[in-house]
Amino acid sequence: MNPVAYAVQKANLVFSKLQVGTPARGSDSQHFNKFEMKKDEVSILSNGKFKLPLVFYVKEVNGKDVPNFRVTIFWKAPASVAWVGDKLVVQKWSTSRVATVENLSVHGGKTRFFRKGVIVEPYDGEVILKLDDNNKVAETENYDNTTAAEVSFPGLHYPDLIVKNLKVLTKHPVVGKPVQVEATITRLNDHNLQVTAREALQKEALTVGFRCGGATRLKIINTEISKLGDPSVNVRAQCNFSTRQNYLITVFADPRNRVKELNERNNKKSISLKVK
Repeated sequence: MNPVAYAVQKANLVFSKLQVGTPARGSDSQHFNKFEMKKDEVSILSNGKFKLPLVFYVKEVNGKDVPNFRVTIFWKAPASVAWVGDKLVVQKWSTSRVATVENLSVHGGKTRFFRKGVIVEPYDGEVILKLDDNNKVAETENYDNTTAAEVSFPGLHYPDLIVKNLKVLTKHPVVGKPVQVEATITRLNDHNLQVTAREALQKEALTVGFRCGGATRLKIINTEISKLGDPSVNVRAQCNFSTRQNYLITVFADPRNRVKELNERNNKKSISLKVK
């Protein structure tokens, strides 16, 4: 068989377009290679991560039907950063697979678009899509099976205080004796802040409040308030109870809303406590 004729019988898949939110100013409107995400275009999850809406277009250019292929999606973002003067410098990058879209199909010579939401870390980065990365489709060319876009989040680089855990340290709570509880507060996104925001957060004391209905005294006895950039804070409180019953203990991070946050809905957690 003529090798040229055999090659024509193969399919050829290409990305024709990738859309992620709103194209950034000055970006190439034809290739859509830079995107600035607006707040209403990003779903902010309770763990502080972002869910991005992707729309990608795939075309088969050789007139061959392709009934089953996949697209794998990767996210490239800073793994470690450092402040050098007033500039944020990326020291190391990390690329991880965030999604795989299976069982896709396209008719010969046609273009289809597909939608996929992907969950990424809340830092500026790059989304990378690879067509048929497992080489299940016999193609004439595969050098053009990758597309990518830079993604930034202007206006969304606020810190996020998350109450990750709340537990009772005292094994057998009884009336008339102190009962200790401990909360773990995680702080995200510090390295994404502008210098002015970082300075403001350093000056603003991080406060943690506890509430316990029926307690005769509720006092914070240990506030291991971490410096900016540390991943977590452990805070302990001590309660005294006058009656035997069930109590609801709640911890609040930044109860007076002095720190502007990415997500204000993950700032509290409650547990039940039985006092004998």
